[in-house]
Amino acid sequence: MLTEYELHRLLLLRDEKPDAGVRELLGRLDLKDKTLAEAAGRLTDASACHSLWITTCEATRRWHRLTVVQQGDAENDAGRWTFVW
Repeated sequence: MLTEYELHRLLLLRDEKPDAGVRELLGRLDLKDKTLAEAAGRLTDASACHSLWITTCEATRRWHRLTVVQQGDAENDAGRWTFVW
């Protein structure tokens, strides 16, 4: 939905203002209303999921952990899964 140039500008804006939200940054791109709405609907800076991947020097230990929390109907599709390797 974004051109290569628009994506490049978005990343530059993120580097300039790391505390700014996605909607604020998108608003600074001067996008057409349709493109802005589509991008805002697909890009997010918030998530209910969590992951952690730690890699240290070759001579030391490595931990890899992925935690997924799926919200919804507790009897059918909600749950929490943690994978560690």
